Amino acid sequence: MKKFVMLLAAVMLVASLACPAFAAEDDFVPSITYKGAPELVLTVDVDGNPVVGAIVDEDGKTVGYVDEDCLLITALSGIDNESRLPAEAKALLKDLYQKLLNGTMKLPYEGDKDMVILELVDASWLCEPCPDAVEEEDVTFSATFDLGVAKDVEVTVMTYKNDAWNPIEKVVNNGDGTVTCTFEHLCPVAFAVATEDAPSETGDNSDMMLWGMLLALSAVGMATVSVLYFRNRKKA
Repeated sequence: MKKFVMLLAAVMLVASLACPAFAAEDDFVPSITYKGAPELVLTVDVDGNPVVGAIVDEDGKTVGYVDEDCLLITALSGIDNESRLPAEAKALLKDLYQKLLNGTMKLPYEGDKDMVILELVDASWLCEPCPDAVEEEDVTFSATFDLGVAKDVEVTVMTYKNDAWNPIEKVVNNGDGTVTCTFEHLCPVAFAVATEDAPSETGDNSDMMLWGMLLALSAVGMATVSVLYFRNRKKA
C-alpha cells in the first residue's frame, strides 16, 4: 500500500511539473497536417446556380463564374489520396510545410506581430477556361473560405508563386467566420493570423494530449487509492 501511494505521488508530481512547462510553451507550431481543407462558401451566379467564386476584371466587373467542380482545394491531410492533384504539386506543398515547420522558410509578414498559419493548402483549377482567364493581366478570381475566425481578426493570405511568398491585397473578414480572398493566380496558399488571435486548436496539440493523459492517470490512481484505503478501513 505504501509503495503504491509513493508511486502515485510520483506520477502526480510529474503531472504538476508538466503543467507549467506546457503553459509556458511560446512556439506555435501549425497542426495543419491534421486538418482538412477550409470549406468553400457557395454563392450563386446571375441565374441562381451555385458557384464557388467569380472572375472579376480590373474595373471590378464580374465577367464569369467558377463552378464547384472546377476548383480543387487540397490540404496536407489526405493529400496522397487526392488523385486529381499532380505529383509535383503534392511534393511542393509538403516541402513548403516542412520548411515552414522547421524555420528554414519564413512568411514575409509586415509589422512586428508574431503570426501563425491557420491553413496551408494547394489551390488548383480542374477545368478550362478558368486558368486562362485568371492568368490574364488585371483579371482576378474571388472566393470565400470558412476559416472560423472572429469578426475583428485580421487575416493575412499569401500565395506561393515563382519561388516566393507574397501577400494578396484584397482579403475581407466578413464577420461570420468567413474570409473573402481575391487571387491573381492559384497555387499554394497560406492563411495566417496574429498568434494572439489564433484559436487554441490551431497549435500543435501533442503536449496537451500528453498533459491530459498524465492528469487522467493521476485521477485513476487517486480513485484506486481511495478504494483501497476504504477497504482497509472496513477490514480493520
